[in-house]
Amino acid sequence: NREWTEQSGAVAEINLNNYPHTKSVTFEAALSILGGDAHARLLNKTTGAVYYNTDVTHNTGTALWKTSSAIQLPSGKSTYTVQLRSTSGEMANLIGSRLRITLQ
Repeated sequence: NREWTEQSGAVAEINLNNYPHTKSVTFEAALSILGGDAHARLLNKTTGAVYYNTDVTHNTGTALWKTSSAIQLPSGKSTYTVQLRSTSGEMANLIGSRLRITLQ
């Protein structure tokens, strides 16, 4: 799909209060696509916030992990999901995704 589409299987609930000494948080996604560019980004389903700076891109059929720049998550508990889109309309594949929380 050329439009951003939520991935129902890529949902996580995180309580940032459980990580009081957080140094940084990044979004990572493993993507593949046969033609065009596959994009993935993070969405906070609790607040509706889209983390635009988490947009990662990949453009080959071999899946590779891509890492976003650091992001600021809100304190407390939130539910997060991944959105995907394809620039060509070809099927973009999400092999895996994660939030990497680095502690001080």
